[in-house]
Amino acid sequence: MKNLSWLVLSLAMLSGVSMEQPQSYPLVCRGGAGTLGYNTDQGGSAVFYFARTSGPAGAGLAPGQCAWVDRAVGQSEPSCVRQSNVSVAAAWIFPGNLGGSYFNSAGAPWLRSMLSSAQFQTFQAYNPGNNCFVVTRLGP
Repeated sequence: MKNLSWLVLSLAMLSGVSMEQPQSYPLVCRGGAGTLGYNTDQGGSAVFYFARTSGPAGAGLAPGQCAWVDRAVGQSEPSCVRQSNVSVAAAWIFPGNLGGSYFNSAGAPWLRSMLSSAQFQTFQAYNPGNNCFVVTRLGP
């Protein structure tokens, strides 16, 4: 396995393939609805499942919705964002039952903002082509 990893890395360097992270873009989300959870895979990850809008974030977001700054999230794109390698003991936001929602997080401070429809969070994220958008950092 070690030799295979070395071979892949060597071939990537020789072919000029970049091992850098893909370009991220701002995805704006409004709290107060949606479903948020924690997965133990990939070093622990916080996930926010959202509803799509019909336009860009600046056109307005209802609670639990996300959109790109310049356009709506496409139908073929994921409807969730994932921040990996975070220290989250437990987290769940239930639509229509914020009183029953809870979280315990040291590594994903945006979880608290997703509890309130008055709060917005901007994620720098990219689409890996499967599952959820990958968060590379928080903020515009």
